[in-house]
Amino acid sequence: MKSTFSVLFLILSLLPPGLGADKPNVLFILVDDMNWRLGCYGSELAHTPNLDRLAKRGVRFDRAYCNFPVCGPSRTSLLSGRFPESTGVFGNGVDPRTVLGEDYRFLPEYFRDHGYYTAGVGKIPHTPEHLDSMVWDFHRDPQWQPEAVFHGIVPKDTLDWPEENHPDGISTRLAIEMLETKRDQPLFLTVGFHRPHAPRAAPQHYWDLIDPNTLPIPKPGTLTRGIPAVAIPPKFEPEYPEPKIRSTLHAYHATAAFIDAQVGLLMKTMDENDLWDSTIVVFTSDHGVYLGEHGGFWTKMTLMEEAMKVPLLVHLPGGASGETSSAPVGLVDIFPTLTDACGLPTQEGIEGESLVSLVKDPKSTREKDATWGTVIRREGKIQRFGHSVRTRKWAYSEWPDGSKQLYHHAKDPGELENLVDDPEHHEIQERLVSKLEKHRKRLAGTDVRREDPEKPNIVIILADDLGYEDLGIQGSSEVRTPHLDSLATNGVRCSEAYISAPVCSPSRAGILTGRYQNRFGFEFLASKDATVEPGQLVGLPPQEITIAERMKELGYVTGCVGKWHVGDQEAQYPTNQGFDEFYGTLGQSGYFEPMLFDSRNSTKPKKVKTPGYYVTEDYSRRAVEFVQEHQNEPFFLYLPHFAVHKPHVATDRYLERFHEEVDPIRRTYLAMLSAMDDGVGLLLEALRETGLEEETLIFFLSDNGGTQGSSNLPLRGRKGGTWEGGIRTPFLIQWKSRLPAGEVFSKPVISLDLFPTCIAAGGGTVKQASQLDGVNLLPWLNGKRDDSPHKSLFWRFGTQWAIRHGDWKLVQAREGKTGSIQIAETGPVRLFDLSNDLAETNDLATALPEKVAELQQFWDTWAEQLPKPKWLPPPVPGG
Repeated sequence: MKSTFSVLFLILSLLPPGLGADKPNVLFILVDDMNWRLGCYGSELAHTPNLDRLAKRGVRFDRAYCNFPVCGPSRTSLLSGRFPESTGVFGNGVDPRTVLGEDYRFLPEYFRDHGYYTAGVGKIPHTPEHLDSMVWDFHRDPQWQPEAVFHGIVPKDTLDWPEENHPDGISTRLAIEMLETKRDQPLFLTVGFHRPHAPRAAPQHYWDLIDPNTLPIPKPGTLTRGIPAVAIPPKFEPEYPEPKIRSTLHAYHATAAFIDAQVGLLMKTMDENDLWDSTIVVFTSDHGVYLGEHGGFWTKMTLMEEAMKVPLLVHLPGGASGETSSAPVGLVDIFPTLTDACGLPTQEGIEGESLVSLVKDPKSTREKDATWGTVIRREGKIQRFGHSVRTRKWAYSEWPDGSKQLYHHAKDPGELENLVDDPEHHEIQERLVSKLEKHRKRLAGTDVRREDPEKPNIVIILADDLGYEDLGIQGSSEVRTPHLDSLATNGVRCSEAYISAPVCSPSRAGILTGRYQNRFGFEFLASKDATVEPGQLVGLPPQEITIAERMKELGYVTGCVGKWHVGDQEAQYPTNQGFDEFYGTLGQSGYFEPMLFDSRNSTKPKKVKTPGYYVTEDYSRRAVEFVQEHQNEPFFLYLPHFAVHKPHVATDRYLERFHEEVDPIRRTYLAMLSAMDDGVGLLLEALRETGLEEETLIFFLSDNGGTQGSSNLPLRGRKGGTWEGGIRTPFLIQWKSRLPAGEVFSKPVISLDLFPTCIAAGGGTVKQASQLDGVNLLPWLNGKRDDSPHKSLFWRFGTQWAIRHGDWKLVQAREGKTGSIQIAETGPVRLFDLSNDLAETNDLATALPEKVAELQQFWDTWAEQLPKPKWLPPPVPGG
């Protein structure tokens, strides 16, 4: 008998620390953007019977808070057990692994190290690119891998889907399978639901649970008194109309009800398999969300209740049931709570505190009895932080500009009265200041990254074949481009702006190099059917220095999202021309099933076959992700859209906006433009939510003039010609912290100016050897110079050419529709005074031969420097 016990003791001693045969399983349920509007928290609007039942099985924490009110930082803090100040993760785009190192063990990894079978389904890290940051035995997020269920889908498209087709429904069924088959391992299972975060999609019957007309709505329009300006979230919308408010509230409650039903399926599985006595269950959200409070708050990014407070329900076998705790706790406490409850040793570096004592006795207290929050604000490119501390009754916040907030939650749970200037509360304020200072001192010395204050982020948005008139800000009465128009409202509109070629490929080569593309033989379209000498590349020569290569030298991370179209050989790929990341197509590849490159996953293109996919929406989504991923470092994003190039195709979502348009081609064109404008809106919103908008330099222009379906009025001509309609473009520049708002710059500029302007903005100098043809526009845009940036601008495109010198333009342009777009028949050399003849209708060549000769000499001198084109377009059929 003694020998048998000795052997048994030896076997147990060899098991991983803390692991025995009776270790409990863990079911950790994490949702996204859900506040405490649940039935168990007193909400009469919520349809959450299953979560209410879970609350009765365990402990409901009434003062549970995230530690950072944004997905990525909050989830990193939760999964690492460390405060955001220690992780250094303050934005959604940061990979937790890169900041905490290869050796750090995140929550699932720590359990895996101690003998648990670890399974993660759904959204756990923030972005799909970080799915592999943590090691699991099984991990799958149906929203992104492998199904990409919501790729290109709008919420209303999913109303008739069965639950099991939704990403969260798929996750639920995977989790049920794990509970039924891996229950004896023991099992650590995390279920990450994407809803009720946008897109707020759910089957129709969840929407039918709620009549939106009965929803009590917050009163918009007036900011709650006492809230400092710095404390207002990025999305403050005091003018939301009532229908939009009702729609948003309806969507939130419908998707919350959908998630509640998925939790109900998990609980049913627990019931049927008698798992409650052997399973710890934790339910929470990564942060809260505003739904119109304080006069129009509609996001997070504050230190106030609606953004910080989260539901937290904990079932612990042997713990309390149906009770509540008023102790202030944070999501950072979940890691040590679970290891403590499972008998595992505490991981080194954990900064949270176990809640097990509170789950066993909800009326007890903890030593610190407080929780802390952090949020980011930016002063230029420097990160500053707001900090908060919460106790059982009080909340106190400090902001980088010296502003403060103090609320007595026992009397004012809605935080309607800021007591910071009330002398009666001076003593409590001092105590809270002391608590906050002690917490910050404990975290002192952690690696908090800060950006170079001299380097703005830079974004170039390029439309394809956009008509000159086709923006609201350009004077059109029939288009709807509020987001693009806002760039001019908040920045500078260049009314005399040009592109360096009247077709796609050459003009893009000019943008990328800052040089007339003719200087390196790139005169015609880069196409597979071009006539070229053996061994000669068609497209951008690899030896040409691109804007991305220069920005990398200045410390920028660089990304290209969209249509490349300057060469399809490997040496010409964006990732071999200075871009760290490329997501898009090498050329024109359709709107619905393109051959798409994603440099993060492969060096080969893959055909997209996702139902509902639309490339304009996809490029916008990826641009937003790029901003979120790289918000903690200076970035350069080149976003060359395929829109609004033919073929004229759009989804019903955008076509419905122009149902009154009679011409079907014009209608589809406008729908395509509207989709691009929506995407620009999403990008601007991402910049605002990450606090980057003020210090981001944004350019918008088209790669050439418009064609079929567009309007180039009041200009003459279109794409493919050296008339104004082929080479003149809308050109908008926004840099809120450095450039004036609402200005119109009326001297000639050209797309070649983007290169040196970006270099100068990024703190660099233009190298003499670069031989750039563009100039740094900043001295003109900020009023330091009042002369013209260019004496002359030049064009050569096959048989066509032009020069603009001052207000004069000499041009030999396409005549009619004969020939091809590249080798066109031309008329006589014409002279126009653009200062009073923008439409080029009054030819002055006969009347002013001396001016013709002067400009002709200028153009001839420029053209003599140019080599012959490196390739020629295919012959015209029958020519």
